[in-house]
Amino acid sequence: MVAWIMPEPDKFRVNAMVVLIALSCSGFLDSAKEVFETMPERNVVSWNAMLTAFTQQGHLEDAQILFEKMPEHTAVSWNVLINAYAERGVLEQAQLVFENVPQKDVYCWTIMITANAIKGNLDSASKLFRDMPQHSIVTWTAMVQAFGENGNIQESLNYFSKMPERNSFAWTALIIAHIHGRDLDGATRTFRNMPDHNIVSWTAMIHAHAECGNIDGAKAVYDTMPERNVVSCTAMLVAYSQAGHVDAARRVFDSMPLYNVVAWNAMAAGYAFQGDLWTARMMMRSCPETNVVSWTAMMASYAQYGHFNISESFFQRIPGRNLVTWNALIAAAAQSGHARLAIELFHEMIVESVEPDEISFMIALAACAHLGLLDLGRSYFASMLVDHGGGLAACKEHYTSMVDLLGRAGQIDAAAELIDTMPFVPGGVSLVAILGSCQTQRDLPRATRAARRLLEIDPRNSSSHVLLSSSLRN
Repeated sequence: MVAWIMPEPDKFRVNAMVVLIALSCSGFLDSAKEVFETMPERNVVSWNAMLTAFTQQGHLEDAQILFEKMPEHTAVSWNVLINAYAERGVLEQAQLVFENVPQKDVYCWTIMITANAIKGNLDSASKLFRDMPQHSIVTWTAMVQAFGENGNIQESLNYFSKMPERNSFAWTALIIAHIHGRDLDGATRTFRNMPDHNIVSWTAMIHAHAECGNIDGAKAVYDTMPERNVVSCTAMLVAYSQAGHVDAARRVFDSMPLYNVVAWNAMAAGYAFQGDLWTARMMMRSCPETNVVSWTAMMASYAQYGHFNISESFFQRIPGRNLVTWNALIAAAAQSGHARLAIELFHEMIVESVEPDEISFMIALAACAHLGLLDLGRSYFASMLVDHGGGLAACKEHYTSMVDLLGRAGQIDAAAELIDTMPFVPGGVSLVAILGSCQTQRDLPRATRAARRLLEIDPRNSSSHVLLSSSLRN
């Protein structure tokens, strides 16, 4: 038998391809580009590997340029680019690429459904689902998950009930939908009705009990599991840590044969939020790999215990700062009594091209209310609704800060009008804010009306009695 020997040019091409794919998957973008540019011949696999390398590193513009240069596109090419835009929330561009796909496969449709669901665009997700020529168990499960993550458990159940077939992922998606709705009974019922349980569904039930504050229930599930892995152990550890049971979390940690970065972060955060900053820091130093979560937890904890300067120094050392870390620093400044600094940091974040979200504006508006900066607060509120990301959704906390701002500025009529026109039932905090403003302005008729409304929605709220009595005395 004669052995076949690969010709030298073919050997080079295959070796270059293997190296390119390895570098692309490992995130070595510059090295991958160098190999790609020196390849004498490129096929669709090498083009796709380079495209993947760009998208994984967030270089979307370079990815788009490369995509347009490709001599041919496969389903992989289209899906990689759509997924890159979708994962970073650039839905308009993802939709544009999606519309140009000549033959859309199930994965392509599922990317768009999931991306719209994450953004809360459930109408768009539903339309995409209806427009699909055929559905798979993956797309059905994506719809169950989409509505569950947005708090619409009834619609999740509706899709689940219509599924022609179900697997463990579909059942687990429904459990998670119940978790998002904090419906422990529903999650438990779904788990019991599952034909087969796997380690993922067991772990989901640990999360379900933990999310609903039932640590004993989470421990009971953990103890009953027929087998465990690092993910299920970490879930129990996180449940203990977030509930403040750091000693119990440490016992789980010490019993784990392997540790992942989530387990290390949970232990560091648990010690930090308990005030044991020395042990938290030791956990971070022992961790073979720290990430933005552990750094942010340490930063928030030092601020919580009055060490804002140390928090700020932690922020400067965080690798790959993102929106979460900026929000944590701005909140730390505000909670430490540095409201004006919080506003300065908010502006610095925007200058650094970090797009603020609802939480960022919540902190900034609260700082404005504390300082009595009505005009700046108004501009933030308007900017949030119109400018950023095509407009962000204002929640009760945003409206409450605006009511507080208007009231402190003596604009009781405007504050009352905002309460009457907000797109949901005003909460007790908003009414307490206007009641306090009425007391300051000695406006007894409005104070009486606000107190009555507050008693209607929260009869046990003592603030209404105290503030109204104070207004009467004045």
